[in-house]
Amino acid sequence: MSEPTPELRELRAEIAEIDTAVLEALNELELPVPVLRVGWPDAFIEHGKVEALREKYGLTAEAALEKARSYLAAMESRRMALR
Repeated sequence: MSEPTPELRELRAEIAEIDTAVLEALNELELPVPVLRVGWPDAFIEHGKVEALREKYGLTAEAALEKARSYLAAMESRRMALR
């Protein structure tokens, strides 16, 4: 696999900065908000139809909802275990 282009490295850095800024803002506001990250993997993504790739990498609305539901169920289980 070839090295990422300077433009791709820049884009990755910008995305990481946005991600970090959101998390820092939540922390500064003392908002205990759980954050689930959903996005393309930091790897080469083959070419293809966008919908097929979203399905393959779990980036559909349904997949995001399932990830959130699973996370919330796990949080509830931990909360109940602490009682």
